[in-house]
Amino acid sequence: MPYSTLMREYTVTDDCNNVTMFTQFIELIDTVAPVLDITCPEPAALFSDADCAFDADTALTGVPGVDVSDNCSAEIEIGVSYADGPLDTACAGSYSFTRTFTVTAEDDCGNESSATCTQEITVTDDTAPELTCPADLTVECDGSGNTDALNDWLASASATDNCGTAEVTNDFTALSDD
Repeated sequence: MPYSTLMREYTVTDDCNNVTMFTQFIELIDTVAPVLDITCPEPAALFSDADCAFDADTALTGVPGVDVSDNCSAEIEIGVSYADGPLDTACAGSYSFTRTFTVTAEDDCGNESSATCTQEITVTDDTAPELTCPADLTVECDGSGNTDALNDWLASASATDNCGTAEVTNDFTALSDD
């Protein structure tokens, strides 16, 4: 596609006033793509919500900075797209993944260039599990081996977590002789 067309007219006259005219058309063609320089956003840290979901919208994570120049065109069309890599789910509710941005620039003559960069995004489950403890218990130390009642009471503690399962442990080892 020509960037522009120039027309030149030549006239030659000899000593006897004979005239010859010639018209020349010159098409200026731009075949040089825009020069594109991008800066990826810094790594983003997000938090999962009560349903273990997260919003990794670019309004929260950022978009690349773009610097573009072209040898001929004053207006350059810029496009930005991204693709997210697979989630690394080491912990339910906590994730990490890589976002790859692709930036394209096209000048008025259809010359296009592109560049890519990557951003690391982490999502953290920062909601602690909820612990339900049994009511206080008094066990008569009557020597008749109330161990089963004590173990049942210890095992009745429970916990729930919004993003997975929660394991309840205790530090009970033994009753004292007192």
